[in-house]
Amino acid sequence: EGTDEAALLLQSMERMRGNLSQTLTQVGDAAHQLASATEEMSALMVNSNADLVVQNSEIEMAATAVTEMSQAVDEVARNAVTTSVESKASSVSAREGQEELNQTVQSILELTRNVGTASVEAQALATRTLDITKVLDVIRAVSE
Repeated sequence: EGTDEAALLLQSMERMRGNLSQTLTQVGDAAHQLASATEEMSALMVNSNADLVVQNSEIEMAATAVTEMSQAVDEVARNAVTTSVESKASSVSAREGQEELNQTVQSILELTRNVGTASVEAQALATRTLDITKVLDVIRAVSE
């Protein structure tokens, strides 16, 4: 412990060694803290990655569901159009059928009138035939 230059140099070196040791300890502690933080961050990244994979899967399922729903809506729309077209065609067919039925009824009514007229005329013809037969009987009786 002297005051000479060598002693001062040794004291300075001892302080420097102490400071260096303290700095190295602090660097080591910081390295441990950094390693711990890195491990935590790595674990968080793994969890985040897993969450992102799940979220991506759910988004894909939702997109698939939306696509399927869109296709179903398109199919319902097509079916509605087809039903509308078929309904209009059925309505036209029903109208045409009603018109044909009305014409058939009119034809039957006209035929009934014609048969009635023919019956009346046949009755009149039968009456005339009887009258002619009577006249012929009178003519035969007179000629005999």
